[in-house]
Amino acid sequence: MPILPTSHPSETERLAVLRHCGILDTAPEQVFDDLTRLAAIIAGTPIALVSLVDDKRQWFKSAFGLGASQTPREDAFCAHAILDNTQALVVEDAEQDERFRGNPLVTGEPHVIFYAGIPLRVGPGGMPLGTLCVIDHRPRHLAGPVLEQLALLGRQVEYLLAQRYDRQTLENQLVGATLQADRLAVLDKVAAQVPGMVYQFLVTADGNACFPYSSEGIRHVYGVSPAEAARSAQPVIDRLHPADHVQVMESIRRSAEQLTLWTCEYRYCHPDGRICWLHGHPGPPVRRPAARAGRRPGVHDDVRLPRVGADEPQVLGRAGSAD
Repeated sequence: MPILPTSHPSETERLAVLRHCGILDTAPEQVFDDLTRLAAIIAGTPIALVSLVDDKRQWFKSAFGLGASQTPREDAFCAHAILDNTQALVVEDAEQDERFRGNPLVTGEPHVIFYAGIPLRVGPGGMPLGTLCVIDHRPRHLAGPVLEQLALLGRQVEYLLAQRYDRQTLENQLVGATLQADRLAVLDKVAAQVPGMVYQFLVTADGNACFPYSSEGIRHVYGVSPAEAARSAQPVIDRLHPADHVQVMESIRRSAEQLTLWTCEYRYCHPDGRICWLHGHPGPPVRRPAARAGRRPGVHDDVRLPRVGADEPQVLGRAGSAD
């Protein structure tokens, strides 16, 4: 009985890279067919394949000398080859190899007796997606220079697969950026109808703060543009009334640490000299996982403050005249 191939140690990640390439079940392409034909010529074999190992099958992106488009994974020589992506798998006589003796692909069509597979490594960590392989119906021995030439062809196949991986990554990023831009455009339209201001407030591990997003309302409330606020929250903090400064900053710190709703009534100094009140009533802060944020655990806080504002700030007096 043949020995069934085991799963790759990073099988979940490997399959994710394979599917990210978006190549499975695509039409034949001349650039791949040229490489398999050249591989067969170099090795002097009747069959050469670009085989990609999916979860339950091996699928052939290119098949020179073979009419089939796929086989079950449990029968695939390539499923064994991807377990060690550092070197080629060479089987000189499958009928004498306990891993493949009795394998349906050996005892039946296409009668795989000789096999040499070059692992194809793509994506983060160089995940082995399959092989460039050559096959014969009789025992064979390949000299070192021939295997080296096949490895060079394998690198060309890897390059083609990597192009697909990178292109799909870029397309996903562009779609994400477009969706983000669309969401921000909608948010800007909604925010324009909301009294006061809509914003996101971020406190970093080093104690600095900024407003990654703020509506135009921040200009009317604090006299600070959204672009200025995105660089630093300091121009807004500088507008806090001196008597309320400590209270406001302490309430923000406490909300970030405890992940509780932040709400606060406080005074600020309007650019025209007025002393005005604001009531902040945003949603709860959200703490990012430290690994994603690139900060020490429990330090990097992403405090999301969806809305601050009253219908109109209440003017209590001119600067210097309020309590």
